[in-house]
Amino acid sequence: TQWYERARFEWHPNQSDPAFRVLLGLLGNELRGPYSAGSDLPLDAPWVRTANRVIGIADGLPTLALPQNPAGGPPNVVVAPSGKRIAYTEAISASSSEQRLVVLNLDSGVRREVPLGRNGLVFGSAFSPDSERLAYSVVFSDALGRHEFRVLDLASGNSSVRLQGSAGPMPVVVAWNRGGLFVRKILYASDAPPQGLFLVDLQANTLQTIYDGINYGAEPSPDGQKIALVTGELAIGSPARTMLAVLDRATGRTTTIEAQAQQFIGNLSWSPDSSRIMYSRTLDNSARISTINVSAPDGTAKQAMQIAASSFPGENQIQDLAWHNNQSLLLLIRENQNRSSVFTVALDRFDPTNVRQLQAFPHEGDFFDEFVYLPR
Repeated sequence: TQWYERARFEWHPNQSDPAFRVLLGLLGNELRGPYSAGSDLPLDAPWVRTANRVIGIADGLPTLALPQNPAGGPPNVVVAPSGKRIAYTEAISASSSEQRLVVLNLDSGVRREVPLGRNGLVFGSAFSPDSERLAYSVVFSDALGRHEFRVLDLASGNSSVRLQGSAGPMPVVVAWNRGGLFVRKILYASDAPPQGLFLVDLQANTLQTIYDGINYGAEPSPDGQKIALVTGELAIGSPARTMLAVLDRATGRTTTIEAQAQQFIGNLSWSPDSSRIMYSRTLDNSARISTINVSAPDGTAKQAMQIAASSFPGENQIQDLAWHNNQSLLLLIRENQNRSSVFTVALDRFDPTNVRQLQAFPHEGDFFDEFVYLPR
């Protein structure tokens, strides 16, 4: 420790996160975030979130408990690609509805607490491919849509405002991958559909338009070169009529994968090598998925797995879908109000009879479970 009048620098050589090895303390402001033990979540297995718990899909079900979201519902959880950091929001105190953003180092248990500002709410966030930065949007609920798009540098702890507005649609993160940082614009507290797809220029702090139009899903491939887009008609009280297309950024060409029809297309996800797009189709007006589909971005090599009421145990409610690797998928199924399971199916045996269970775990709460980390 080295004192300088009313301040001191502290050297913590055993901190695994370099950002926390030198700390500044001000006399009279002795504030420390609580320290929690490191996590034993496995880096070689998927993680799911159920209610306010993150569970590793491995023997023993290693678990990380998180605070409840102060806005109600499950916490907004984002995991870094490295699996070494996790970001979420929490109340600033037990008696407050105000929120802050927390980034937890899962190796050391050290927390970085990021203030949002009065009445600030986080909408969408993503880590950079190297896991060293976090992009997130903040909307202020006491204003008519005032918003800020920020980037947090985890080494320095500095959070900088890159884009801001006093009203109107705000940019919300879709993905941050090798192709760049992608956002869509949404209108806070509105049923209006998302608008466009944009690439954030972090040098000029501007937006480059990739797609200019309303869409109900936009998913860039991991290499950033192709964009899967769901467009069409989605009106409250009427059957969905949507279509799926892939935009090639290099050529500007758009290839139709599914023509517009009475269907809802969701769960867009690219294979890790960007060679195939996976999506689900709901053909009636219920919430039950009818088919799980895989296609090459040029519309060839299509595969579809029909989902029937008896395809999986119990309620047979598909909660989330993801790629296990380039040759197989992961299915997150709720069997009943207390139990969910993760299954895998290979594309060369793409049928419900060939689905294999990886792990069952306790389901909690009234919300869908979701995948939050996938080893790559």
